[in-house]
Amino acid sequence: MDVAAIAKDNHCDFGKWLHGEGMALYGHSVSFQKCLAGHAAFHAEAGKIATTINARKKEEAEKMLAAGSAFAEASKHVSVAIVELGQVVKA
Repeated sequence: MDVAAIAKDNHCDFGKWLHGEGMALYGHSVSFQKCLAGHAAFHAEAGKIATTINARKKEEAEKMLAAGSAFAEASKHVSVAIVELGQVVKA
């Protein structure tokens, strides 16, 4: 897995939007800033998991994906932030 690409929050389509058009249009919004930070945290955790998978540590990687893990929490937080940002975008 390409850990460097996975860990970067500006490589996926949503990240490109956040760092480009989204920033220009909504960068002043608290909801946007929360989403930007949450998205970066999600990618950081995903990068850690990719590193673990590349090291062939399957059981450790599975634990890192489990409920209550840092990745699960980051995923939950960014999901909530996306919904909140969606409300700002629709307004």
